[in-house]
Amino acid sequence: MSRTSIATTLALAALIFTSMACAASIACAAEPEPWNCSGKQHFQHTDDMTYTAKSNSQRHWRLFLMEYEQYTGHHGYSVVTANDLANAGATAGGVIGTGKFFAMAEYKDASGIWNCPSSGAPADSPAADALYDFCFGEGDNACGVALTIRKQHLRPIVSPP
Repeated sequence: MSRTSIATTLALAALIFTSMACAASIACAAEPEPWNCSGKQHFQHTDDMTYTAKSNSQRHWRLFLMEYEQYTGHHGYSVVTANDLANAGATAGGVIGTGKFFAMAEYKDASGIWNCPSSGAPADSPAADALYDFCFGEGDNACGVALTIRKQHLRPIVSPP
């Protein structure tokens, strides 16, 4: 094989490899990756907790609650629960137990790409019974998704008379 054909073959192989890598990163960008977002909100409690979330935006949001343990999951983050909030007024909720958690919400843009919010912070007006209140937003909507964390209150079992 001549030097020219080897150089051409290597250049072609590099072009194919680069194209495949770019295609793979574009495909990956279509899936949310909350562990890569800055502004994750941290919360913890020694008692079981519940969460409620509400979308205040016309965008499609996905809320993630994650635990962190070094050398596991995605950069140490493991998703505990993921909730779709597809439109304004959409809600989600559940029980998350005890421990240390991180919250992040991502929104889908017009191209179908998931984006980290431009803001994630404690809410300005927390609920009276909330352990934690957070807002995630983008652009002019500072609270596209509102997340409230409460201590789980178990109802006592009442025996019939």
